[in-house]
Amino acid sequence: MKKLKWFHVLSLVLILTCMTGLFSVTASAGCAYGIQGNGTGGISININAAPYTAYQSKPYGSAAYGTQGCAWFASARACQLTGKDSPIWSGTNWYHHYYNSYGAVGRGSAVKAKALACWEGHVAVVESVSGSTALISEGGSTYYSDAGHGYCVIRSVPTSYFSNDYQNGKGTWLGFVYLNASGTPVSYTVTPSVSGITNTNAVIRGTVQGAGVHITGAGCTLWDSSGNRLGGKTESVNFTQDYPYAFYDINAELGVTLKPGTTYTYQVWLTVNGVKSYSGKATFKTTGSSGIPVDSISFTGGMIGTSYYVPVGETINFNQYISFSPANATDKTLTWSVDNPSAATVSKGSVTGVAPGIARLTAKTSNGKTAVCTLLVEAGGTFNGNQPLKWQVNCNGLLLISPADPSQKHVPMQDFIGEYAPWYDLRSYIRSVHITSGVTSVGVFAIRNCPNLTSVTLPDTMGSINDHAFSSCRNLKEIVLPESVYRVEYSAFLAGGLEKIYVYNPDCFIAGIVPDGSDITLYGYDGSTAESCAAEHDYKFVSLGQEPNQTPFSDIFLDDWYYSSVKFVYKQGIMTGTDETTFSPYQPLNRAMFALILYRLEGEPKVSGSSPFPDVPSAEWYSDAVIWANQNKIVTGFQDTGLFCPADSITREQLAVMLFRYTENCLYGAYGRADLSSYQDCGSVSEYALEAMEWAVADGIISGKYDQTQLDPHGTATRAECAVMLERFCRKHLVYVNQNIYP
Repeated sequence: MKKLKWFHVLSLVLILTCMTGLFSVTASAGCAYGIQGNGTGGISININAAPYTAYQSKPYGSAAYGTQGCAWFASARACQLTGKDSPIWSGTNWYHHYYNSYGAVGRGSAVKAKALACWEGHVAVVESVSGSTALISEGGSTYYSDAGHGYCVIRSVPTSYFSNDYQNGKGTWLGFVYLNASGTPVSYTVTPSVSGITNTNAVIRGTVQGAGVHITGAGCTLWDSSGNRLGGKTESVNFTQDYPYAFYDINAELGVTLKPGTTYTYQVWLTVNGVKSYSGKATFKTTGSSGIPVDSISFTGGMIGTSYYVPVGETINFNQYISFSPANATDKTLTWSVDNPSAATVSKGSVTGVAPGIARLTAKTSNGKTAVCTLLVEAGGTFNGNQPLKWQVNCNGLLLISPADPSQKHVPMQDFIGEYAPWYDLRSYIRSVHITSGVTSVGVFAIRNCPNLTSVTLPDTMGSINDHAFSSCRNLKEIVLPESVYRVEYSAFLAGGLEKIYVYNPDCFIAGIVPDGSDITLYGYDGSTAESCAAEHDYKFVSLGQEPNQTPFSDIFLDDWYYSSVKFVYKQGIMTGTDETTFSPYQPLNRAMFALILYRLEGEPKVSGSSPFPDVPSAEWYSDAVIWANQNKIVTGFQDTGLFCPADSITREQLAVMLFRYTENCLYGAYGRADLSSYQDCGSVSEYALEAMEWAVADGIISGKYDQTQLDPHGTATRAECAVMLERFCRKHLVYVNQNIYP
């Protein structure tokens, strides 16, 4: 007896010799709660294993709680059987919360080997079952110790033992928790659920019925009611948690938009403790009506009816042109086809022009409704000779005209007298015209007879609108002429439907727009040519107020006789101020300045070589201009000195000579000569300047001073006079210059 007691104290071994040979237990090496068999020949469970090394001897008939209690023993024994640490400290917790955790694989009422028998106040381990007898092991009681001071016991009990026992403190019987004693991987139960259901979305969820489980993967799949897979997701995760779950927003994470009032099937899975566990397939139904059918579809927004222009090489999404009836139809899925893929192809409604030709495009709904439109595939092209312009008509009926070479800033459009513009065959499809910067005129007959044209956009380089440019465009009701437009020919808008014209150049020459007395309104500044044109041709006029001062110069005013000319040369970049806010109109202009002005008119071409004039060194602000002017025989210097004299004020006859030579050598020739005999000082014109002065007077560049009685050839030209003569010259000869066309 003493030896047995000593053995209990030192070895913490319980031996029940009456059950010799029934079973032996060997601990799992990695189990912190391991229970080892001592091989003494009896049935023994060695509980002297960390961290439970404490032992408390209790007399027969008493109970042991705490670390020597029943839950301690059950957790240790469960760990030994399953290899899973299980810090669960009551039968109630095992049964209600952890029946799928820490090696447990479910619960029930049937008595089975390797199960935990759970009461509200006790828990035991069922080691084996034979008929109506079960062998159990348990801790926390000394009632059955063969030594009288036992701690844990192994004993046989009838299966009726598993019932309520309030007398001995076990309390209400709960049931069995079954252990995975074999170590075979276990598939956990995943419970599906759904939340946040709307008519187009829902959140699906799967919850693992287990605590302390390790999750390494998750995913889901969504099907329609016919079993067609709509979407899914697979992802890797890594966490341990009680009753973990995965959830997926169908719109945001699966990229699927649900249909109202429709039933869907889903399934969620999680990889739990290395085993992929699936929920059962479950269904849900979205809110709203189950579907509003499409009654009909049609194409809208075509150039004319259901005809659309598609440029070669461009792709246009035709879904934007489909109209559904009713508009709230729920299934708007379309299939697309074309009957001439050599002209155009289609993919999911996006049409690509392949080659010039005609094709029929068909859209078809899921319930068989169809719409058909005509595709006019055209490549566009170029025209305009040596300075080509490119043109293109897009799917919305927009005629786009622009310089083929974007670096070209001043391209006048050719006239189409006796011929058709290249877009003429498409004129009934043209709804709008957009001419880009760099184009300086609209040619004769260029955009005539476009019956569905409703809008025109002109660039700030546009200078002139020529005869019949927009004639017979009866649906063009309004046009804006930017400040750059300086001339509108009489028949530019003949036989059209024009009602309003906005004229922003107060000096624009308007020959007449429609027959006199027509119901048309001109909008312009007070005192402008638009106002005088309206009065002359019996049009209505609406004032835009006083013209704003469009120069930055504080010494230039609207009522100055040279205002419009200063505005012109400033806006064209021909002349600048003497500083940022001052023009100095009465200051003389020197020879270097005028050479630079002509150089700017030519576009400031790159020069090579050096100046032939000793008084024109390199790297001066006027050096390149003088070199260029000399190389083009515009300036030759003074014969008696060989100097250029850049700082000398330029005389009126010198200015005429330089303009004359520029026209002769850089443009197309200086024609016309005037008789100067009516001027009192004609005899004072220098011999070298005589022909140039005759040309300048004939051209209207120089008109004479003092009531046109004197030429004043040797008088210095002020900056204001120079601006006036330059404007006259440019409007007469250049039509366009280095910058924008003339305001």
